[in-house]
Amino acid sequence: MTTTKNYDEARAYSTHIAGEVRALDQLLTTDDADEVAAALAELGLEHVEQYDAFSTYLNETALEITYYHTAADKDGYAKTRTVILRTCGGPFCEITRDSYDGHQIEITTYLGSDSYTYRATAPALAEQLDELAKVMLS
Repeated sequence: MTTTKNYDEARAYSTHIAGEVRALDQLLTTDDADEVAAALAELGLEHVEQYDAFSTYLNETALEITYYHTAADKDGYAKTRTVILRTCGGPFCEITRDSYDGHQIEITTYLGSDSYTYRATAPALAEQLDELAKVMLS
């Protein structure tokens, strides 16, 4: 397979942002001081407490957050989708959580005419984003 420089850079950037996704997930699930310190360092949030990291990340790092939802089905469940604009202007990167996608979170980076999507498994972060979407859409 032949790749372009933009594709390789998009892939590397998506992989880098996936590290942020994993760090957020870690902060939501651990009390180990070393793991907390490493996750906060990965996010560049050493200045905040562990339990403030998620909201601080959304307020200080995310450029925009958009919530989508479907109409409720016959069982009263509405599918939600949360899209976090992480960067734009080269590269353009979005973190996307779809409530019907198990514990997966997609990180998609667009650079020039190329793009790359990395799927990260982050159960605690997925649950947190789903809950946030329900609150924001109610």
